[in-house]
Amino acid sequence: MKKSKKDFVIIIISIVVLFINNVAISKYDYSAAGKAQVGIAKAIIRLEKDEIIQKQIDQNSFPIEYNFTIHNFDKDKINEVDLSYVIQIDVSTEDFPVSYFLFDCENNTEMQLVEGKTNPINLKKLEQQSRHFKLYLQWREIDQPLAENIEIKLKLNAIQNKEEK
Repeated sequence: MKKSKKDFVIIIISIVVLFINNVAISKYDYSAAGKAQVGIAKAIIRLEKDEIIQKQIDQNSFPIEYNFTIHNFDKDKINEVDLSYVIQIDVSTEDFPVSYFLFDCENNTEMQLVEGKTNPINLKKLEQQSRHFKLYLQWREIDQPLAENIEIKLKLNAIQNKEEK
C-alpha cells in the first residue's frame, strides 16, 4: 500500500505541476494586422515654348529670338523631388553659319554653353518655380549660303537629385 500511496502522491503532484505550469507560465501569442499606403514622389518638369519656326530663312531674317519657359508644376500638380536639368542645343549641320547664345531672363545673364549644353540648373521640390529663357540666333557674317534644311533642336535633360540623409 505504501507504493500505491507514493504513486498516488506523485500523480497528484504531477497534476498540480501541470496545472500550475499552464497558469503560472504565460503563453505569448501575438498577431498583428496593418495597412500601409505607399506612393512614389512625382517628378514634374514642363517646357513651355514658342511655336516651331518652319519657314524660309535667309541672312535678312536674323537675329531670331526664341522664347521658352521651364516649370516644375503642371496645373494643380507640383514637383515632389529635387531635380537638376540641363538645356541642350543641337544643330543639324557642322558648317552652321549661325551663332547662337542662350539668355537667362530671370537673372539677366547669358548662359555659358559647353558643346551646346548648360551647366545643371536646380529645381526645388514642393516650391513652384518657373525660369524664362531666350535663345538668340545671329548670322555669323560668313560668306556662306544658308543650308537647305537646318534643324535646331532644344532638348531638356532632367536628373533627380539624391536626398541626403
